[in-house]
Amino acid sequence: MNIVGLDASSKYLNVVIAKGELTWEASFEARKNSEQLPFLIGEGLKQMELSIDDIDAVALGKGPGSFTGLRMSFSFAKGLCMGRGMRLLAISDFKIISQPIKSLGPIGVLIDARRNSVYLALLEDGDFLIEPIRIDKKESVDLLKKAAAGKRLTLTGDALGVYEDTFRGLSKMEVCDKKHWYPTSGGLFECALVYLGENRLSDPALTLPEYLQAADWQVRKK
Repeated sequence: MNIVGLDASSKYLNVVIAKGELTWEASFEARKNSEQLPFLIGEGLKQMELSIDDIDAVALGKGPGSFTGLRMSFSFAKGLCMGRGMRLLAISDFKIISQPIKSLGPIGVLIDARRNSVYLALLEDGDFLIEPIRIDKKESVDLLKKAAAGKRLTLTGDALGVYEDTFRGLSKMEVCDKKHWYPTSGGLFECALVYLGENRLSDPALTLPEYLQAADWQVRKK
């Protein structure tokens, strides 16, 4: 199975080209490199000795994330899938962030939603214990404590840096290293393999991005 993966939901642009279990991965600052996406994918295909016609599926980080980044990545991914008949794997960035983290208990992912709010989800073994929700940063602490029910939680996500004072030193909650706070090409590839194994395909015509700003999301739902 050959896969093109891309995620532009955060401040990083992540690209992965997979030929079976072999991968070529790249990560750059999204604002400076978003226009380079076609060239990055072309370089990855070249390094893996593939052509675009060899690709079977596109793995896409669907957010929540920035309007500009998601609009760009969705346009590119949908163009490939609808124009060339490739399968689409639209993956929540909560899963992409949590996938590489090795934890014995639940993982709380907190993405900065701005205006003193966070997008929160709680996962264990790749499944949601708490579905993604937008919530006040202080209320999120209470929700995490209640959900933990005595278990030790691992916390990750860029909101930990933005609202450091809120999440610092919480009992029975361990904060991940900063390298795990954002989506990665490796996490995207691991999730893609899971989705393929479970045949969790998305319809390119119906799949919508999840934006950080509610107004952007509402406009796209009309």
